[in-house]
Amino acid sequence: MGRSILVSLEGASSDRLVVGHVKRLARAMNSNLTLLYVTKDAHAQDIGFSSAGQSLETIHAYLAQMRDELESLGIPAKTRVAYGDPVNQIIKRVTQDECDLVAMSCGSWADIRRRLFLGITTVSLQRHVEVPILVPLST
Repeated sequence: MGRSILVSLEGASSDRLVVGHVKRLARAMNSNLTLLYVTKDAHAQDIGFSSAGQSLETIHAYLAQMRDELESLGIPAKTRVAYGDPVNQIIKRVTQDECDLVAMSCGSWADIRRRLFLGITTVSLQRHVEVPILVPLST
């Protein structure tokens, strides 16, 4: 049986970098993927828009496009949209799907330096999950 990888996506250009790494891993490990988009606005489901102003329809279409691309390569993938705190939602999905790995973007080194002072999802997440976290850095 294959492994399960949770891929946290943000709808940003850095998602392509993460998905590129995950494609290679998924093929090598015979993995199933869960593509997760978390919107911080817990009421987004009711109003139809995320806190970033994206429509939920756009978010679902984005995830479907990524899923279709992966499945065309023979990599099984499912999509999920979650609402609320990203760390809590990722932890919840890792537990529910019994994931073996979390893959997520973190942006560039400049982003990391800026975010370290504010607290970032990746740092918070690594304190709460017992699976490895893959964080490829864009330049």
